[in-house]
Amino acid sequence: MQITIAGSGNVGRALAGGWLKRGHRVTFATRDVAGDKAGELREQGFGVVPLNDVQPVPM
Repeated sequence: MQITIAGSGNVGRALAGGWLKRGHRVTFATRDVAGDKAGELREQGFGVVPLNDVQPVPM
């Protein structure tokens, strides 16, 4: 499953870590894709995209 989390705070990181360990692809949508926090997320195996580029999926 591909999961996108809006924001890169503590709660999102905790959830994302569990999903990544279970084989899901996890991407963070954040305001600063060039910042230190985004770099850390990439090093941990997460994708990072600009928050403005995320489109909601109709349910």
